[in-house]
Amino acid sequence: MDELTGSAVIACELGPNCAPIIELIWGLRVQRGLRVRHLQLLTNRRGEEFLKELLHALHTWETVFGDPPTFSLAYALDADGERIEDDVSTDEARAWMQARWRNYRAAIDLAGPDPVVFAIASNRQRTVLTTSMFTLLARQQDACIDVRVSEPRVEGAKAGFYFPDQTEPCADEDGLIDPTSVEVYLVELRLPRLRRLLQASQLETYDAALAATETRIDDAELPTLTVEWGAPPALHLNGQPLPLSPAQALWFSALALARHSGDGWSDGLDRTWLEGALRRCQRASAQSHWRPFTNAYTPGDGDAAFRRLRSVTRKAMLDFCKHRAVRGQHLVIPTHERVGQSTRQRIALPPGQIRLD
Repeated sequence: MDELTGSAVIACELGPNCAPIIELIWGLRVQRGLRVRHLQLLTNRRGEEFLKELLHALHTWETVFGDPPTFSLAYALDADGERIEDDVSTDEARAWMQARWRNYRAAIDLAGPDPVVFAIASNRQRTVLTTSMFTLLARQQDACIDVRVSEPRVEGAKAGFYFPDQTEPCADEDGLIDPTSVEVYLVELRLPRLRRLLQASQLETYDAALAATETRIDDAELPTLTVEWGAPPALHLNGQPLPLSPAQALWFSALALARHSGDGWSDGLDRTWLEGALRRCQRASAQSHWRPFTNAYTPGDGDAAFRRLRSVTRKAMLDFCKHRAVRGQHLVIPTHERVGQSTRQRIALPPGQIRLD
């Protein structure tokens, strides 16, 4: 492709082998018509050593195309601000992840409307790290690209190969290699893009983005609550029976009925939902006098006992969700709200996730 139709920014890690970066620059220009205007690079404490090879490769590029990209070089730093060699320890791995995040964000800020290429240009162990960053940060125009070559003899910075049009000769112990005989393949990975699920403030750090994404996933995996009317009612969450006493089961059924029919709030002074759930249990079981209470729970003499019932029901749900690691558990654990002299309670599970049998 002779005509350049746009420009791009590459973000990647710089290690001892810079050849894939130059191969990517060449592939984007020749195969996709994109001029790489900037390299946003992250490296370790040996970065100056790696930079010498990169500068030589860019000079080789300039002799052919005349417009080498600019570049920025950032370092992974530990808590004391010292440059890190590798990510073998937990603290070092955390520092590297934070540095990668900053580097990719810097590339996106610098690129503006231009695409950012998240390049898989270092060792294969880094592939999963690059793809995870892309999944959280990538915009619609960005791409994650793996660079490959057809000739094994030039892989891994061997034989002095950078791109097919280079004028410098390539050779290894077996002899000369014609650069024009080497095919460069840009393999674009199709990956999910979760950036649109996050707010701008949640993209400030990797930890914030990861936590926000996990919360959104939890919310997306909504639990399902089933109420089978009877004396007592049988309740199942995601097909698992809830270990509630008859009185607790009736109260939780009342909360489910209230949420299925409206905003879900119910208190000890408004008996609508509790009495409604009780009538359904009595009809389903043909036991018109069934009532799992020690008293009638009237607003006057039963309020203290009623508060205890609500409290122990909430604790039972907390224990169940914690033991079963229920996703979206905040939607089924009753929440409280004080209104005047009364405390009301509800579950936040969407009505569509509640089945009343």
